[in-house]
Amino acid sequence: MALNRSIPFVGFHTRIADRETVPKFIKLIEEGLVPLGVNNIILEFNPGYQYECFPQYSTGTFGKAEALMLREVCERAGIRIIPMFQCLSHQSNFNPEPWPLFKDHPEFLETPNIPAGAKWPQYYNHSWCASNDGVYDYVFPMIDELIDVFGCDVFHIGMDEVFDIADADCPRCAGKDPAELFLRTVNILHKHITSKGIEVMMWGDRLIKAEGSGYSVWDADAFGMYKCFDQIPKDIIINDWHYYDNHMGYPSLEQFHKGGFGYIPASYTNAGQAQGMWWKAMDAIYHGDRMRWGGQMLGFLCTQWDPMTPAIADALLGFLKGKEIENPPWLIKGVSEVIKAMMPLAAETPKGLLQKR
Repeated sequence: MALNRSIPFVGFHTRIADRETVPKFIKLIEEGLVPLGVNNIILEFNPGYQYECFPQYSTGTFGKAEALMLREVCERAGIRIIPMFQCLSHQSNFNPEPWPLFKDHPEFLETPNIPAGAKWPQYYNHSWCASNDGVYDYVFPMIDELIDVFGCDVFHIGMDEVFDIADADCPRCAGKDPAELFLRTVNILHKHITSKGIEVMMWGDRLIKAEGSGYSVWDADAFGMYKCFDQIPKDIIINDWHYYDNHMGYPSLEQFHKGGFGYIPASYTNAGQAQGMWWKAMDAIYHGDRMRWGGQMLGFLCTQWDPMTPAIADALLGFLKGKEIENPPWLIKGVSEVIKAMMPLAAETPKGLLQKR
């Protein structure tokens, strides 16, 4: 089974790593997200999942038992779980210390010799080397384990905020084209996952040219990866995330629609911005229909980037129920406002807008 493109995608994204969070998260799902029509949850791992294939490279306590528990709850509620494994980028936690796999195998890193105290803008996150295929001996078994335990029909490969690619100091990548390296990585992952009958989802920011778009280097690309846009497999579902107002009207929406992708706008903590992007997506649908573009806007995704904890789950549920929360976790009120504003809009999207002529 694959994503049903005749039903609006009403999505929530979060990160999870600890088993003690599961009971509170289940309560949030059943009492907060289900009543608002959420039908897809993207669960981001690596290395927070307790992998049976490589337990030495896990840092969390969330494992198979917790996955099966969440799977049962979501299946009962009619919610699809989409596991997410960050690929290429985000191989460290916003600092120069890489995830355990890359501590053991620094040869897989694009930039292994980063000073320990480096901070943005000197440094952001590690990426794996797009020319060293040895990394897939570890990545593929981890991805396969997540696919199996969740029984998923869609898998998210991440691929956002890639800054370290074709680095001049990388002995394998120096002098290579960033677009070719990015596309090569996507194709390797796409081939592996689709061979199992699973659809692929990814963030779309590296496929957007930052210059002249009104976007930043965070939600668009300034390093040349965007040049592979026309070669990316069109069956990949794109999450087009933007968290700030765009004075040029979110041109990526039309770009993905015109390019023939199924795409899902995504926002974070600003309800006004999210609603503004939504109405621009409606414009893209209308324009695409009139121009016979091949793409399709599929719904909306609300994102939550701090790892889900019992305190975050409690606060988010409280806000969704209209309660005042004293000293809430950072940004959670904004996340709740986006969910309350956008889930009903996404759920009530006229089916006719989702159908191509």
